[in-house]
Amino acid sequence: MTEDEFSGYAFTSLNFQDTNFGDKLYTLVSSSVDRARSSPRSKYVDFDKNKKDPVINFGQINKNYGAGRSSKSSIQEESTNKKAHDLNAATDKEITGEFISVALNQQREGFIYHASVGKQLKEKDIFDIENVSFHFQLNSKFAHDLVANAMNDPTTTFSVELAQLSSFANTLQQRARNNDQHGFDEEDYKTVINYVSAVSAKSTDVPTTKVVGYVIEKREIFPNGNSKYHAPIVIDNPYASSAVDFRVKYGAKYEYAVKTIVEVRFPTVGIGTNKPILVTALVSSKRSISCVVDCVEISPPPSPADFMPVWDYERSKLVLTWAFPVNTQRDIKKFQVFRRKTVKLPFELLVQIDFDDSAVPADSEEGEQPDPELVEVIESPVTFFVDSEFTKDSKYIYALCSVDAHGFSSAYSQQFELSFDRFKNVLNKKLLSPSGAPKSYPNSHLSAEPFLDVVYMAGSKVVKLVFEPEYLSLKDSHGRLIPIIATDKTGGKYQFQFMNIDLAQQQTVEVSIQDLRTSVKKDEKTLPRKQTPGTKSRGSTFRKK
Repeated sequence: MTEDEFSGYAFTSLNFQDTNFGDKLYTLVSSSVDRARSSPRSKYVDFDKNKKDPVINFGQINKNYGAGRSSKSSIQEESTNKKAHDLNAATDKEITGEFISVALNQQREGFIYHASVGKQLKEKDIFDIENVSFHFQLNSKFAHDLVANAMNDPTTTFSVELAQLSSFANTLQQRARNNDQHGFDEEDYKTVINYVSAVSAKSTDVPTTKVVGYVIEKREIFPNGNSKYHAPIVIDNPYASSAVDFRVKYGAKYEYAVKTIVEVRFPTVGIGTNKPILVTALVSSKRSISCVVDCVEISPPPSPADFMPVWDYERSKLVLTWAFPVNTQRDIKKFQVFRRKTVKLPFELLVQIDFDDSAVPADSEEGEQPDPELVEVIESPVTFFVDSEFTKDSKYIYALCSVDAHGFSSAYSQQFELSFDRFKNVLNKKLLSPSGAPKSYPNSHLSAEPFLDVVYMAGSKVVKLVFEPEYLSLKDSHGRLIPIIATDKTGGKYQFQFMNIDLAQQQTVEVSIQDLRTSVKKDEKTLPRKQTPGTKSRGSTFRKK
């Protein structure tokens, strides 16, 4: 429906206001008197002749209202007084005759209604209802039908007003129906589709359906809230459950939604020819729940694979070789070679092989920033390095790391301890750690025990035990305390066994730690290394005989 049709003949604006409320009140009160006279034994009316003031006992009404009034005039008409007298005789004593008289005389007086206990409920001029108006839109095609039904309603009090609108409503309804051009149109019920193929239909052809693929809608969302739709991704495999989008930008945000494509075959009649044909068409389902993807890398690359140190006998040089690891991102752009002398020392960077060919290089201020003199920039990747400083008298530990295009570094590769055996003329290789040790803790994966349970000493007569922990308490990721020190409060002790191999003697010494702290802060995690307040160790000393 157009706007002109809505504001023109189709709908009619009406303002409804009851300005004859007083007459209706008189009619209602008067009719109540007539009903009371005609049905003296009604279940709603109880005439008690023993009382001076017969009352109406509203047997099914639980609320009785009293009313007080101040009037400036008296009742003059005898017929009205007669009706008031008869109605007053049929009402409760709390409903005074004054109230009935005012209602019958249509006095515009104010009333204050009270509960039975005298509590004021509201104060309002009951005749203000004449000032209330209602505005609404009426469908012109049903104007007379609505008015006629309202007039025939036996409970309505607006029959007189509606009767005056009957003729106008009839004219309005006929005009609206004559101007209505929205009839039945066969074109509204015809389905036209773009088909893939159409062949002559046979009597045995039946409708069939099958899934033939999927369409993935793609929308790019910009930081300012705008968006842009890209070409959809079409998958012609009905059994596919995943897809890869190679046309993305790093740092961008995309929204994806999937639609199922179904091939439908059904017999129908061709337009214009009216001949039966078998049509094949593609039907799309509704969009699935959308998925928003932020194209940001958060996973570090794996460490280099197949790490293998070899000795170049022709040049008498150590050559470190490795291979690219299996990496689904395929974004490794740098290799790092590390070396150290012992497990007690940190690794030192020997070289960083940089073959980054990214269109947009990673921000140099993020990630690791090695000394430029240690960075070797090349055009294509290499997977070997020659350490010219290693000689046949050297002994070093070597490890490798990978760095991706976003500056994320991998953990250490395998760690080999290398030395050269002159007598055998071979390179000795000892695996100290498998791959996976983080850069901050290179010894976390050592194959050998980093802390020995046996300490060998010679030439000593006295042993002094010193308690200087770096931490008195530790908490895990859930905030729970990790028991790292046994004290007298926890009932823990330490045992040391001293053995003299020469004399074949031994002695076991028990050591307990006294916790003299009066209170411990919940967030206490670290204490100074050289001073541990409130703790004291006691034990025994072992002297040589």
